[in-house]
Amino acid sequence: MNNPIDIMYKQLVRLRGAIGKINDLECRFLITEETDNDENKYDLKSIITDQSLKQGDYVTFNNILYMVFDVQKPTDSIYTKGTMREVLKITFETSQNDVYAVVDKVKGVYADGQEITEVHDEYRFIVPKNSCNYTSISVQNNLIVYSGGSYDAISIDDSKEGILIITGRFNSVYNPHTYAIKLSETTKTLVETENYTIVVDTTDNGTKVSNPQLKFVSNDTSVATVDSNKGIVSAVKSGSCTITCTYNNVSEKLALIVVAKPVTPVISYTENWSQTTTIKQYVTSTYTVTRNTDGIIETPLIDYTFDSDGESLISNKKIVVAPKADNSFSVKNSTITNTTTCYVTIKDSLSGHVIVNQLLTFVKGV
Repeated sequence: MNNPIDIMYKQLVRLRGAIGKINDLECRFLITEETDNDENKYDLKSIITDQSLKQGDYVTFNNILYMVFDVQKPTDSIYTKGTMREVLKITFETSQNDVYAVVDKVKGVYADGQEITEVHDEYRFIVPKNSCNYTSISVQNNLIVYSGGSYDAISIDDSKEGILIITGRFNSVYNPHTYAIKLSETTKTLVETENYTIVVDTTDNGTKVSNPQLKFVSNDTSVATVDSNKGIVSAVKSGSCTITCTYNNVSEKLALIVVAKPVTPVISYTENWSQTTTIKQYVTSTYTVTRNTDGIIETPLIDYTFDSDGESLISNKKIVVAPKADNSFSVKNSTITNTTTCYVTIKDSLSGHVIVNQLLTFVKGV
């Protein structure tokens, strides 16, 4: 730092500097007074700092919030000088976003004490460009709320780096909106991988809003995510989190619990017919089955039903079906000599799972 200007600024900041903030950065800088504007009665100040400083930045000093609307950087210096003014709160009516702006009353044009250009209650608002999506070609339907009035944006100057200069004309006394939001459920339990759509009702001064612009946020996306616009919740893993739904700065919360997805056991069956499924006359074939559940082998209780052909064979005593004590059953071909078929459906009694829909064939014996 051999630049004489930088050496001077460094000493001034060290000896006469103040602690404050540039946006959210706490730092030390030099504040100086500028020539004030007597007509509009506003107080101009300058800030000198070696930190990053741009038009549209906010500066907090002595608990007062200012905005930088002009920046100068001396050649070959690490220091930047910004001109700033105290800001006032305005609201973009459509989005209901509060913004702090430099505000000026627009004056008429006078000649010899006579107003030759009349101005109907107009204000000029200087705001950071990143505070809204307004541009010089988006003037229509942009309303600004300030000091109890609603103002139409009649012109927007977006030619300056970092700031917008919006001229607003008084439209009407502002009627504050009372927004309300209600969720169909404020607590919900989901299983891992399950989805859920949040149902929301919104009102504006008691009137139902048909297509509200909603925002949804999850405070723990490792537990559950949510589509920021549609409110579709996706459960990720077991745990708890909060989904916040916001409409025009009014919020409602959904307390969400996600439980672990039940582990589906791996089940298989091993079947056997003692004399196969083609049963000759006078031969008995016995059906047995074992169930393997995650490596545990057991003999399940079973249910079996014959189709109409099989029931006819049983009732006419052409085949004999007998249950066994070990949860098996046998089928005997008593009298059939011509090839005949039927189906038997065998189910696991515990789960109702169909183990097999088995074709039985009865033939003449040797």
